[in-house]
Amino acid sequence: MDSIVQWATILSPIIAVGLAWWTVRSSSKDTAKKIDAIEQNTNKEIERLKEISRLQIEIPIVQLKKELWDAQQHIQILTNRLSEINGFNSAMFTNAYGQEASLKREEKIKDLKSERAFYFEQQKAIKEYLAQLEEIKKKLED
Repeated sequence: MDSIVQWATILSPIIAVGLAWWTVRSSSKDTAKKIDAIEQNTNKEIERLKEISRLQIEIPIVQLKKELWDAQQHIQILTNRLSEINGFNSAMFTNAYGQEASLKREEKIKDLKSERAFYFEQQKAIKEYLAQLEEIKKKLED
């Protein structure tokens, strides 16, 4: 019986160290797996956020392209109207319709030119905004 107690006394610290080593080893493997899973989930979340950011940039780009198209249409319509008005000879128009009608015509031409200038400036600003958004979009893609 004394020999069993002696062996138990000798082996118990060895068994305790072995169990501690095994526990630490399996725990570190589990921790490594958990860290790897967290890293993969984080990478997936980052990609999702990048995709959402790209989509959030695309929406104003589409809206600005539509506004640019609208401005171009307004410019074209105003240019056509100016061409029609300018197609009449000013002197003949004055003789045919009178001085007051001629003044109204000149005022109309001035208004149309002013409105067209506004749409040219709007078009320029929209192009600048589009360029900025495209730059942001490129940075997101990198």
